[in-house]
Amino acid sequence: MNALITGVDYFDDVLRVKGEVDHLIEDHNVSLCLRRREVEQGLEYPEEYRFTTVMNGTTFSIEESINDIFVHKKIHDGVIWDFFIHHDGEYLETKMTTSAPGLKEVDYRPFSHNLFKVKPYVNGRNGLSMLVLQNDLFTEVADVTFKDGRCSIEVDINGTMTDNDLKDKIVTLKAKKREQEHLFEYYESKTIGPASAGRLLFHFSLDDLYDGYPFNKNVIWDLFIELKHTDGLVLDLPVNKKENIHFNYYQFEKNDLYRVKPYKTGHDTLAFIIKYADISPSIEQIYFEENRLLVTGHIEATNYNLDKLDEFNSSFVLKKRQTVGQELTYNLEKGMELLITNQNFDLVADVSELLEEEVIHNKDVWDLFLRVATISGNAIDLPINAKKINQLKIGYEEMFSNPRVKFKPFVNGKQNLSLYFLDNVSSENQLKVAVLGSCFSRNAFNSNAYFNPEYKTYYNCAYTQFHSSLISLVSNPVPIDLNQLDDMNESNKKFLEADFEKDFFEKITQLNPDYVIIDLYADAAREVIKISEEQYISASLAFRQSKYFKNFLDYEVVTHENNDVYFSIWEKSMKLFAKKLREVIPEERVILNLGGFTSTYVDKDGSIKKFSNQNRIKAYNYFWDRLNNYFIECMPRCKVISMKDMKFIGDSDHPFGRSYSHYQSGYYKEFLRRLNDMALVDYNNERNKTLNRRERVL
Repeated sequence: MNALITGVDYFDDVLRVKGEVDHLIEDHNVSLCLRRREVEQGLEYPEEYRFTTVMNGTTFSIEESINDIFVHKKIHDGVIWDFFIHHDGEYLETKMTTSAPGLKEVDYRPFSHNLFKVKPYVNGRNGLSMLVLQNDLFTEVADVTFKDGRCSIEVDINGTMTDNDLKDKIVTLKAKKREQEHLFEYYESKTIGPASAGRLLFHFSLDDLYDGYPFNKNVIWDLFIELKHTDGLVLDLPVNKKENIHFNYYQFEKNDLYRVKPYKTGHDTLAFIIKYADISPSIEQIYFEENRLLVTGHIEATNYNLDKLDEFNSSFVLKKRQTVGQELTYNLEKGMELLITNQNFDLVADVSELLEEEVIHNKDVWDLFLRVATISGNAIDLPINAKKINQLKIGYEEMFSNPRVKFKPFVNGKQNLSLYFLDNVSSENQLKVAVLGSCFSRNAFNSNAYFNPEYKTYYNCAYTQFHSSLISLVSNPVPIDLNQLDDMNESNKKFLEADFEKDFFEKITQLNPDYVIIDLYADAAREVIKISEEQYISASLAFRQSKYFKNFLDYEVVTHENNDVYFSIWEKSMKLFAKKLREVIPEERVILNLGGFTSTYVDKDGSIKKFSNQNRIKAYNYFWDRLNNYFIECMPRCKVISMKDMKFIGDSDHPFGRSYSHYQSGYYKEFLRRLNDMALVDYNNERNKTLNRRERVL
């Protein structure tokens, strides 16, 4: 059944829609409905509204007020609601007829609460949708003062909001904690007000506002005016400030290790910035020998009385650095007591002993801090500054408690002292592997704790060819303009260059790996671009998202709309691939990872959910199995790793995001365990052959 929109009328707050279906529905069990759109892996619709729909033969119509349609519905700036026809439990997206009047000139209409506005429009799929936007409201600071920790802010609301509109709304000033300096996500807030009738004037003490708050880092709290309607609908407006303001920092009364002031942000809005007191431990000398760190230094301060510090309640702390977004975070630490005398300190720390029980990964960084406390009981962790050390030329030492690791102190980009760790593994003891495939295989060789942090003890992943189709690899080279790849990262540039230049077999010859691990993800789920009868390139996601891809839009794309057509091309390429690969590496050293997509995943709340595109996943897996079977037919002596007997599914906490190709952590650890078993069998077989040869000689 098809559903066409033939007319849309939008006047005052009333929406009228007419349309038709392409055949008569006897039971008239049809309704036009609006569904709220959410976009993640695909389109999802968690909320809907069904209209009272008048059917007359094959035509339908609705007429309702927008205030009735959206009452108690989720409304926020930029939310889109799509029109569907609902019949017998199925949803059919409506399409606009060519004769339907255009909607470009239709104006937004405000809801009765005047916080948001809405209009119908023709979406990119030629369907009918409703777009909700914040109404034309904005704020401006009329006046702001700040003295001795007390703040006074007067705000004007301008735009479509009248004084009469404010009567049914509670108006408060909100300070919202920005998660990171450049990440405008807010999970914590402080409320000031509500404002009294008339002027929106707020008087408050920052000592009272943040009384008992557990400060632990520099942070920004953005200011908003919250308008809350009597029906519960809320709109937050940033507090705008065009003119510059200049205030001195105020040290909190109960925790003077932190200071605060109002300031104008780079977005011309008003915020509070909270920072450490200006205290800094500074290094005078540093030595590093036999895993011991010897540091002498003193504590400096500006506008802070160091006599407030409790010199008998201080410690040296090592913190493992992790990156979240654009900022550093610390969840693991090791420390020891440290005596400070007259603001001077002498540190002697046995790093090997401190970190003896910790799992150290390759390229780990541990930052050094001095934890100082005040006599009143407040504490703060201060990075140890090394700006007085011109150059720190110190070599690596093997870690006594963990000889697999070597480390050294270094001065980081913020001129503070850190420790840097590397694997202390000889490449002679590692098995060399090459990967042709995708994250199904390559992520097993990733030092992230989610994957296999210790894999380099046994393996050297010496070469990766990512997301390349076998059809592409055995075809003739295609010229590539590397100057047009400036929007790609270096790894993706190398992968794309190899896909164009077709040098996979030469690379395998040069590297002579112990194993070549292959998965057929690129052929199971991605397209190839046909340049000529003898030239193909892989349509990887990284390539598609690049500017360079626009140069190839006019070429034929071999898609998966008809997998028989795709397979007929791939089958010939597979035969040639097997022939060329056997020329550079024994077939027994080729490992096929069967792969396969998952249809379910563990959500953030621990519940198991299904991906929305179940049919697509089934189709991909069906074709992937077909490719795997033919691969094994062409290379019958290859080894096979199958994870299909395991019950691993997708995971929302996967480091590279939720996807039906991203599995739970155990998937990658089990994959490596099975590879270890294969390698051990090969090792024992080779060892037995050597022993047998010796016995025959004797």
